[in-house]
Order: sequence, then structure tokens, then C-alpha cells
Amino acid sequence: MYHKAKEEVMENKNPYIKKVDDRLQITKAGRDYLDQIVTDSTGQVYAFYGKASPLMVAAAMARLSRRGSDTREIYLDEFAMTGDKDASGLIHRVVTAYGDDSVQQLVGLHFVVEDASNYRTKVLEWGRFAGYLEQSTRYIYYDQKNEAGEYKYFTPSNLDRKMVGQYKKTNDEIFALYSRMVRQLTDYVRAKTGQPKDEKERMAWNGATRAQACDAIRPVLPICTKSTVGIYASAQAVESLILNLLADELQESRIIGQQILDEARKVIPAFLERADKPDRGGATTAYWANTRTALRHLSDKYLPAKSKAGKEESVELLDFWPKYETELLPHLLFAESNLSSKELERAFATLSEKQKSQVFKSYLGTRLNRRHKPGRAFELPHYLFEVVADYGTFRDLQRHRVVDGWEWQRLGID
Repeated sequence: MYHKAKEEVMENKNPYIKKVDDRLQITKAGRDYLDQIVTDSTGQVYAFYGKASPLMVAAAMARLSRRGSDTREIYLDEFAMTGDKDASGLIHRVVTAYGDDSVQQLVGLHFVVEDASNYRTKVLEWGRFAGYLEQSTRYIYYDQKNEAGEYKYFTPSNLDRKMVGQYKKTNDEIFALYSRMVRQLTDYVRAKTGQPKDEKERMAWNGATRAQACDAIRPVLPICTKSTVGIYASAQAVESLILNLLADELQESRIIGQQILDEARKVIPAFLERADKPDRGGATTAYWANTRTALRHLSDKYLPAKSKAGKEESVELLDFWPKYETELLPHLLFAESNLSSKELERAFATLSEKQKSQVFKSYLGTRLNRRHKPGRAFELPHYLFEVVADYGTFRDLQRHRVVDGWEWQRLGID
């Protein structure tokens, strides 16, 4: 006998989805709706278009661990008819109430910090898991003045009046010196290389010669030089950045941290509710600030005030692993075998040098360029360096962010 499945009208009159027996079924209206928000309404892999609210997409993904449905069904069933309000409620429950940080990783934010000092940009770029782009003194002349006739340097608002006068006078002189040097060097480089006749080549030549001069002279610029930093980060990384800035000892950092929180809340408020709660983000910033103060006190109490090592530029390798490259061999074949690490060590101990070399070469493979990265076993070697360098060199090194134990000392005048 032909049996027609009983269809139940959803209690919320949702036109996008219906319940057939004990399962959900997407209606034609639902498919049409999905065509507007996802790249493929039926396929195994799909992406969400910008038309779908990032908050609701994150909320639908957050429900994955509690529902066995297709994520598109979850979106249509729980959020398509309700909008951001219900999604915000879910985010509040899983992030603010329960502390599920993984949900914070499901939404990202583009934001920009203008006019940050070069000293502060390094704090902004502290986090490992965010994307940064910084206005570069390597390619741009930094001697232009603003409408008020001021060079691009940051002046702390908590300096006394007498100090501000001396501070500005000194920085004006530095920028004037920079301007003379960079312009004269540009003229020198261009005179030495000769201007191309072709218009396109001349445009490239202008940029290349300017960059050569800017790169050579930029160490003259003080660390209070202003820069712009563009950042893309998950809500989790944004919150971590905010807390790090709010815990900083310098006023500039704390002001920027509060401004980032204020502006980010206009876009992803549900993900940043706990950032300044006294018992959540407030407790975290207090912990970091108090810990730093305690360590500084102990440093002043127990350690010599002056280093005897001098301030000459130097690079010292303090420690490294492996001590012998053959110690890495068991890790190279770990994923391709069913042996334990200890069994692999014993097996490699019986191999000849030629056989061990063959394993290394095979693991590296035929690399055609630097983007052909070998396997993750090569992430195990670690090197601990101590570098004494000028601030420009430090800034270049600090751009390589995915490192362990990256620390730098406070700047001084010596």
C-alpha cells in the first residue's frame, strides 16, 4: 500500500524547513534561500557568502556538537527566521557563560589602528594567530608633515609641559635630519643608475630607487614614529590582544586596547562580552599586570643593575635540539610506520649511514621552491638565540611571529 509520509508544519511556521516523520527536510523555499547564502546548497563542501551574517554562521557552527544535522539545516531551522538576536543569545551562552573559546575562533574581524608608535606596533603584533600588515618605512618617505605642520611621531599625553617641549624639539631635529639624508641618498642612487627612457620602466625605477634610499636611512627614525597597522584576527585573537594591551604599563597601549574593544563591539559584540567583566577579562589583565610588577621587583632586588656584556651587536646560540641530526630520524618515519618511538630509535640504530641519508633525502623530496615545505617532523628542532641589535633589525626579526618563547627587553637610553 502506498503510504504518504506525514508532514508536520513547524511550530514557528518556518517556510524553509519541514519535519517529515522524524527528520528535517529542506523545502523549495529553503533551497532558494540557501542559494543566496551558500556556494552549494546540496554538495558536501560549501562556503558561506557574505550575505549570511557572520554571527549566525558562527552560531550555526557552534550547534554542530549538539545536533547531527547538516549545518545548512541548522541554519534554516534555528536562525534563518530569527536573525542575529537569537544567534547572539547562543553565543552568549557558549562563550560568555560557559567559556567555550573554540566558538570565538569561528568569526573574524578586519580592523585598523592608525598612528600607533613603532614601539606600540610590536605589541599589537604580539599574537601568533592573526594576520598583520604594517605601513613600511622601507618604501615610503616619512618626512611629510600633517596639516598642523607636525612630523609623524607619537607624543605621549602624560608628559609634563617642559618635557613635551624638549621631546618635540628633539624629534623635529631627527626627522629633519632624516629628510635631508633620505632625499639626498635618493638623488645619489638615481644619479648613479640613470633614468630609463621607457615610461613603465621609469615608474618601476622611481619606486626601486626610493625604496633603496628609504631602506638605508630608516634606522635614523625614532621608535616614536607613527605607523598604521591592519589586522585580521579571530574573535579569540582580538580578545587576547585587547587584554594584553589593557594590562600593559604604558598609557598608549591601554588607550588603544580600549579603543579596539569599543570598535570591535560594534561589529561582533556577542564575542567580546567578557573582555572587561571584572571577574573575567578584568581578572586576566590584573593577573598579567601584577605578575609583571612582581617579577620586575624581584629582578631589581636580586639581579645586578647593569649588564657587563656590553651593548655591541651580537648573536649567540644558547641552546638547540637535536644535538645530532640523527636524533630526528625516528620522527621522519613515525607517521609511515606502526612502531612506537622507542622501537623506531632501536631500528634506526641498526641502519647504515647511507640508509639514514636516504631517509633524510626522501623526507625532503624534490623541492622546487621555498614554498614546498617538508613534513612536520622538521618543526621539532628548536634553536634558542639571544640577539643584541638595533631596533630596525629587531623589527624585521619580529615579523617572523610563529616562534616559541619570543621575548624582548625594555628599551633604554644606553
